Amino acid sequence: MRRPFLDHWRDDLRAIATALDTHGSRDRGDARPIPPPELIRRVNSAEKADAAVFLRSGVSDLQAIVETLADAVESRTRDREPPFPAHPTIMELGCGLGRLLRHAPDPALAHVIATDVNAGSLDWCRAHLLNVDYHLHGPLPPIASLPAASIDVVYAHSVFTHVPLEHQTVWLRELARLLRPAGWLAITCLGHVQQEALLNEEEQAILRTTGAIQIRPEYMPGHDDPVMYGAVCQTVADQEATVGAVFDIVRRRERHARQDVVVARRRVRESHG
Repeated sequence: MRRPFLDHWRDDLRAIATALDTHGSRDRGDARPIPPPELIRRVNSAEKADAAVFLRSGVSDLQAIVETLADAVESRTRDREPPFPAHPTIMELGCGLGRLLRHAPDPALAHVIATDVNAGSLDWCRAHLLNVDYHLHGPLPPIASLPAASIDVVYAHSVFTHVPLEHQTVWLRELARLLRPAGWLAITCLGHVQQEALLNEEEQAILRTTGAIQIRPEYMPGHDDPVMYGAVCQTVADQEATVGAVFDIVRRRERHARQDVVVARRRVRESHG
């Protein structure tokens, strides 16, 4: 049986998705603004600058994470492992402009933390998405403002798809440091269909041979920030070897033409200082 918190969050997301489909571009009762299109284009793909796409995609992507997490928790609960906490601390790594974060649990149900490397994105979220504890961090760990073993769940959508391969393990170790023993991690990875669309034939051959390839970010003349973040493409075997070196992988969900979800658990007996 799933824990009540995950049932509640999952049902809330389903209700929001239904309201968006039924009532138009905004879920009923949500008067919070959508970020300006020019801001969205700096951290998301161009089609998400449309308000309806921004909202619907955020709900859909978070639903996939929560559903996969709930399935993973249910499978471990049957094994009589420690129960999922009733009022958890949930952290989104790389919240951007809150595309997923705006659908985070009610503060009565969970303590919500959000982090990002972009100060401007965090400023927008702080002003418009309340009841969240925000933390700025650099491109490399640690997130110094967060103590060890203080979080129950970390989720990260479209973050490890951009973290350079040479930095992925150090970030996974940082998340293991932040999670409580037996805490949960949910990340997304580029699926097979997405990787085929991104890579040319030569790059696909490299991926098949080496298991991973990075695409450099694109820049607009006169701007220091990337217009399109570099993409990290990995085979399933490479993704799971990278995550599995630090965490115990519990569940994977493949999504056609969307990012796959990998749910893993912090090893109870390991120490991460």
